Amino acid sequence: MARKGKKSTSQEAAAGQQNLEKWLAEHPSRGNLRHGAYSVHIRKRYDDGRTANGKKLALIMADLVADLGGAAALTAPQRLLLENIRSKLIVLFQISRYIATQKSIITPDGSLLPCLRYGFTTFSEACRRDLEVLFGFKRKRVHAPYDKIIKDLERLG
Repeated sequence: MARKGKKSTSQEAAAGQQNLEKWLAEHPSRGNLRHGAYSVHIRKRYDDGRTANGKKLALIMADLVADLGGAAALTAPQRLLLENIRSKLIVLFQISRYIATQKSIITPDGSLLPCLRYGFTTFSEACRRDLEVLFGFKRKRVHAPYDKIIKDLERLG
């Protein structure tokens, strides 16, 4: 496996090819090969609050919940949207991580890497739409008392 910021060596690429060929031999119907952002061990990395990835995702999700008024104020549809956003963020983080290991985002034929043409664009747009819907829901707002607002305005001059 390529180290962060490095391209795979020829030995690593050959080992990966051997692993794939072995898997294909064992699963002639091609089965359900999960890799990258869809694999179980990648998702576990984000579920574990001790890892940098897990901490980053937990912080983003906690900020979103706080922006919505806290966990107690969330409606069922908001919780569902937050879970969808979380899943999409994992995929986006993994694509970003993969891109960081590449020498260029442009292929020799002049086009973008396939993950940027399709996966990243699709997931980032879907995440944006989910956030738009999430914050379009009516939020419970705490209103400041009238006399406090007047005092603050007087203080500002």
